[in-house]
Amino acid sequence: MANENIQQEVEEILAAKQHGDTADQNPPQETVRHTEQVYTDTPILFRASQMQQTDTATRKLHQLQRMSNDFQHSVEYIFYQQAKFMETFTDHYSKCVRFYAYYPTYRDMSFSQLRCYFTWRTQIRRGEYVNIGFSYAYVYLFELFHLIGVPDAMAGYEAIRTFCRQFAPGNPGFLQNVNRWLYDFVIYYGLDPALLPLDWTAHSPEKQQAQAALRFRASSMSAEQLLQHMNTLSPVPLSQLDAYQAHPAAFTRTFYQFYHLLAQYFQQHRTMSLEEYLFGNEAEYPYVIFPNAIFYAQLLPNDRTYSTRDGQSYRCVNGIWYRRYLPARNKTAGQLTSFFQATDAALRAVFDMPSPEQPPKALPKYQQALLQRAVDQLPKPKPALTFDLSQLAEIRRAADDTRNKLLTEEERMERIDSPELQASPSETPETILAPISPPVPLSDSSPSAPDTDTAAGWAALSETEQAFLRCLLTNTSYETLLRQTHTMPSLLADHINAVLWDDFGDTVIAFDGDTPTLVEDYLDDLKGMMPL
Repeated sequence: MANENIQQEVEEILAAKQHGDTADQNPPQETVRHTEQVYTDTPILFRASQMQQTDTATRKLHQLQRMSNDFQHSVEYIFYQQAKFMETFTDHYSKCVRFYAYYPTYRDMSFSQLRCYFTWRTQIRRGEYVNIGFSYAYVYLFELFHLIGVPDAMAGYEAIRTFCRQFAPGNPGFLQNVNRWLYDFVIYYGLDPALLPLDWTAHSPEKQQAQAALRFRASSMSAEQLLQHMNTLSPVPLSQLDAYQAHPAAFTRTFYQFYHLLAQYFQQHRTMSLEEYLFGNEAEYPYVIFPNAIFYAQLLPNDRTYSTRDGQSYRCVNGIWYRRYLPARNKTAGQLTSFFQATDAALRAVFDMPSPEQPPKALPKYQQALLQRAVDQLPKPKPALTFDLSQLAEIRRAADDTRNKLLTEEERMERIDSPELQASPSETPETILAPISPPVPLSDSSPSAPDTDTAAGWAALSETEQAFLRCLLTNTSYETLLRQTHTMPSLLADHINAVLWDDFGDTVIAFDGDTPTLVEDYLDDLKGMMPL
């Protein structure tokens, strides 16, 4: 009986060897880069020690190959069952055997290729990343898609990312395939949407989010938000528009007004909204999960949904997947560019900026009219005001002349006959309207009091100025004085400050708004110089 078992074992080894030699001589073609190697034949018979080491592996792999003869189930189902059967298997095969297949599975491998793969997988699980060919790598990824060798979906996600970083960081074709599969991996197992890699579609996630936001929330956005999302989608960014760089606030306001005027026009005169015209309508389309991969998609319940952060949703019904999203439209980018460039050209004309080297594409007449309405709503720039203090005396003289011309003949005669208005030699128009002398720089000490002989300063003031100063010192009303003399408190205060400057070295009358007030530090000195 023992001899029969040994004989059967030898026949199985010979059959496996013959099958392996045939497969190795005619490998399937695949566009991958590899190095030439010389491989020696695998011995048919082993020493006793070698037989003992390989006995377990031989039996396990023979059972795996027998499972490949199941033609009642799909390739994906058989692969999943074989992967679960070999999940914890390890090997220590010393040879590296090349393997090529378009859709690689275990059933495509010879006995020696299987031993080579499981030895390599043992090294990968220990963190030893050796590149032996992409067909082997795809089989390992297909295992991870089924959570073979990992405790849960999150661990599988991390294992896939780590493998890609270590195994083929410089192969864009390989990484592009894995990137799409990793996207589906997150969706299929319902992981956090933040884990989704860069989308494999034509739009980047940023553009998808901007398009979805504009399609459904443009009417409620602020001017800054609207312009920011438009800038994300436009091939011509705001940084290339001179009008925006020179006048960002005006550009933002104008574009915001133009967009909403255009939206109102579409609402009133078109059968679709402006957002539908620019971005289309959301629709649901069939979706292929894990394309070009060996994946048994019946691991989880068939009916479930998944939503991404950019507004897309995925739905599985009876094992069939659907994707609901806003498809990219080719005309959207060109239309937004036309809006930007037309606004730029309109504001260049408003601010007298040079015209662009290349004129923008002309908008339809109705859009051009709406843009002009938006431009017309800009606040008109206020003229710049300049003040020439050297003209102050001339301004006062002109104001005095205007006041005299407005007086009636009776008022003019009363003004001449009034004894209070008899001009003294020190009250000539030139004296009253003389410009204020510039202040003298003060020393570190506080302003000193006037000299004992202050009567000259008081006598230099006109009777009207003395009466005005007396009202301030006694805290009485000066309205009657101003009305009788047809003068203003600012003119009287300016001349009083100019006359008393030599005595005090500072102004003695200041203004709190329109109300003249005496500087508190000089009250006692002013009262002392005022005659009783």
